[in-house]
Amino acid sequence: MREYSEGSIWLCIACVISNIADYPAMVVTGWGRLIAIAFWIFLITSLIFKGVVLYGNRYFGAYLILYAIFCVNTAITGLVNDVNALGNHFFRAVAIPTMVFIVAMRYGLNFKNKDLKRICIWYYITTSIMSLPLFLFYLRYSDLSTSVYDYDYGKNEIAVLLLFSLVIGCILYEPENILKKLFKYASIIFILVDMIYLRCRSSFLGVAFLFGTLSIYSNKMIQKLRIAVILGLLTVTVYFLANPDSFDTFLNQIVYAGRDGSNFSEVSSGRDADIKLGFELFSKAPFCGVGHAGTTIDCFYASAVANYGLLAWPLIVMALLPVIWSCINLKNGKKEDLCFFIIAFSMFFVSLCEEQAPFGPGVRCYFLWLMWGILLQVNNRNRITPIIVKR
Repeated sequence: MREYSEGSIWLCIACVISNIADYPAMVVTGWGRLIAIAFWIFLITSLIFKGVVLYGNRYFGAYLILYAIFCVNTAITGLVNDVNALGNHFFRAVAIPTMVFIVAMRYGLNFKNKDLKRICIWYYITTSIMSLPLFLFYLRYSDLSTSVYDYDYGKNEIAVLLLFSLVIGCILYEPENILKKLFKYASIIFILVDMIYLRCRSSFLGVAFLFGTLSIYSNKMIQKLRIAVILGLLTVTVYFLANPDSFDTFLNQIVYAGRDGSNFSEVSSGRDADIKLGFELFSKAPFCGVGHAGTTIDCFYASAVANYGLLAWPLIVMALLPVIWSCINLKNGKKEDLCFFIIAFSMFFVSLCEEQAPFGPGVRCYFLWLMWGILLQVNNRNRITPIIVKR
């Protein structure tokens, strides 16, 4: 009997390739993202040879129906506004996670918790290995006292990758021998240091949500982990109380990235103006939107209603489905469900500050949809009805 289900190795490889695609050396060439997308296309193409399966999962069915409506709405906004519907950035962004979601559902048909954990660990190990050269070669010379970023390779993209890895490392990665434990704790430190140097404020919200959730969530969690998180938070709190200047430095130079903390527009990097612009465009075309705003609006919801008007509803519901599902399944008390709960809400925070999250751009958000698809299979196996399976 195989220890892992067939197909999990392919998803592990997909994670490795997708993560490496966000490493600066690959971002510069542009080849990393192309190779990652090509591999996901290869996986979804391979489903032709794996047979047809009908899924009775209502969330997956709802997502596919919403995606079909979204495609129709994209065509409508294109026709009404006389723009190229296929050129809409949301249309391209949503296509990739939809592809990943379908692959996860089909490949994960016979997966068990250990298969999901294996994929998560590969994800974690890849990003952990990347975190050291990322700091040594790209981040350590950054000046944290100014609002100018020395890192020009997509800081928000790689911050999301590191955030997901931190969640996995804290909850699912449980090494047994001393060397692996040392690797875990050292890599978590490097991941946190990298995130501090990247100064992505939406990812800081995710980190705060992670540690806050672990400190209060005790049902079926390892008590040692909960105690460690609480002691760590207390230690940091006491240190800042004893050294108020250090807290001021941390808040103003790292969290606010050298910006005026009393000025919301400056702290948010002008995102308040983006949100205002999005809803101004919506007010001009409330039913079908403007088709394509022609400018970046760094808030997913504001950008969605600007581009689609009221026709944005399936796009917004698709984005919120993982969050809704994670809240409902948290009661199961499984570590995998807790991990996904934190990842889903972290991605929600990012979507408030980024235009295409939780869908894109590129493959940056793929793991949210990969993990959700596999969890739907693992948690709801008895509701899946295979129709035709070819081997």
